[in-house]
Amino acid sequence: MNRVNVGFESLASLIISITIVKNKKNQFIGIVFLGSSSAGHGCFVSSICILPPNKHCEQALIATGATDSTIRLFGLDQAQPVAQLVGHSGNVSALKAGPNGLLISGSWDSTVKQWLKENCVQTMAGKTL
Repeated sequence: MNRVNVGFESLASLIISITIVKNKKNQFIGIVFLGSSSAGHGCFVSSICILPPNKHCEQALIATGATDSTIRLFGLDQAQPVAQLVGHSGNVSALKAGPNGLLISGSWDSTVKQWLKENCVQTMAGKTL
């Protein structure tokens, strides 16, 4: 396995440390996330995922969701976000990489959103229990 360590220093001087784990074919197989950081959000980061390289973006990106209702996208070697996704009205508590560069986010606002590049392409609203 091949491991790549990435460290970000946030405005609050907290550190988020991510280890990207690849197999022998250089394919992403997972990440290890240590610590919590505002990572450009200015609040608590509640979700994180890796977006592997795809037809829309040649390099892998790290997506972070936070209690400020936004999602930030980072390049693997960049401490500042390359994009901010706005559309949720509650804590972004879940992120998942989908096929072909799709990012799926879940929020305490009872919605699931699908993002392609920097655009929300679908919103699904649910009921709370």
